[in-house]
Amino acid sequence: MDKGYIAMSDLKVGDMVRTLDGRFDRVYSFGHYSPESRAEYLQIHAAGLKKPLELSADHMLFVKGSAVPASSVVVGDKLNLSAEGLGSAEVQMIRTVVRSGAFAPFTMSGTPGCQWCHRFELRVPSGL
Repeated sequence: MDKGYIAMSDLKVGDMVRTLDGRFDRVYSFGHYSPESRAEYLQIHAAGLKKPLELSADHMLFVKGSAVPASSVVVGDKLNLSAEGLGSAEVQMIRTVVRSGAFAPFTMSGTPGCQWCHRFELRVPSGL
């Protein structure tokens, strides 16, 4: 049984998270953990996602098998979300939002779950 998805602001050192390669890995530190900072994020709505992704323009996403910065993603692109069991998800809308909070967790393998994200929920299993 796992905890399911949690907000980045609730993520702690020692949590196990599902990384972009689909495996679970332990968070050992944060390159950036600033719940109060104000930052601009891209809000990406894609088919099959319950909530939009909110991430920095420099955050890398996989589109058509290649890693690209979020700033280059356009409506109609298919995001690779296979780590979450969704396969691909077509981008339906992108807008810019300003939010409080910026987070960059580091995992033991070096494979990120998210860098410079605001609302990018991570799956955290219990008992690992």
